[in-house]
Amino acid sequence: MTGHSFVRVYFLYDFIEKYIFIEYLHELKIINDNLDQKKNENIVDIGGGTGYIGKSIIGKVNSVTIIDFSKPMLMRMKNPLIKAIHGNASSLPIKEEVFDIALLINVLHHIKKKLAR
Repeated sequence: MTGHSFVRVYFLYDFIEKYIFIEYLHELKIINDNLDQKKNENIVDIGGGTGYIGKSIIGKVNSVTIIDFSKPMLMRMKNPLIKAIHGNASSLPIKEEVFDIALLINVLHHIKKKLAR
């Protein structure tokens, strides 16, 4: 599925996410085991979609920002504590912001390869 595909299926994603989240449990355990709660880290979740991962960690960190290519996916995120940014992983729109951790879960295969010349 490409980024454009998520624009077309966003309305089904909350339903689908309940089933694919089972696959995220291992990643979520790694994330939670490695968060430094004393630091109150700022986390960016690149390709975070509707914020399923972000919602599970927001209470353990200072801030969560989600960047996703699909505006409709971001609009389904209903947590006011999570900042949503419409953007592309190939050219992140976060020049002035600093994050302690960047998450990319099931994202790299959606990023187009740039051909070497």
